[in-house]
Amino acid sequence: MLFEGILHTWNDDRGFGFISPDGGGPKVFVHISAFQTSAIRPQARQRLSYVLEKPAGDKLRASRAKVLGDNMDNHELASKPQPQRQRPPTQRKQRQMASAPTSSGAGLLLIPALAVLLLVLGLLFGSTWRAAGWYVLASVVTFAWYAWDKSSAKQGHWRTPEKHLLMLGLVGGWPGAVLAQQWLRHKSSKREFLHMFWLTVVVNLVGLCLLFSPLGQRLGLPVLW
Repeated sequence: MLFEGILHTWNDDRGFGFISPDGGGPKVFVHISAFQTSAIRPQARQRLSYVLEKPAGDKLRASRAKVLGDNMDNHELASKPQPQRQRPPTQRKQRQMASAPTSSGAGLLLIPALAVLLLVLGLLFGSTWRAAGWYVLASVVTFAWYAWDKSSAKQGHWRTPEKHLLMLGLVGGWPGAVLAQQWLRHKSSKREFLHMFWLTVVVNLVGLCLLFSPLGQRLGLPVLW
């Protein structure tokens, strides 16, 4: 059955968006691969026709999507060279990447710094080998999770919420996240996410020092390692 609606939002860098169906109802996910022609890149506020795939759970997905050519906006878009229209967002993204914090350089240096910190805490307050093992295990899981999320983004599948990625870093997986951000180039330029990410790293390191310190012992804080 053929449906129609308005392309409510469209992320051209990632190649997906959401359709607001005629008559209301939940928004429908649409990936660039669902469009029958690639001659014109989709744009927000365009009118589309599409076939509704069998829902996976409660998430609706469109296929065989087509931009309807019955409005002036679509005709104007078709008459202009599309690569020229896509340059400004790319340039803005490059400026944002240049001004946003990244995981290269000093971020990577935090990993050997963590090893030194664990060694110092071990010499001062007792063995930290279980804590080191936990960081390794949490980092492997976190790196794998980042890789899966990046693959989902490329294929237009449903993504991992950012709060889950931040939680993985908070509980000790941040070294794996730093490596994933650097090697996989995933979540490495989004300013808001990186600010929260580095905050979780600071909280984790402060918590590590507190748990092994005499103050933590006097307060009765449990050493979870």
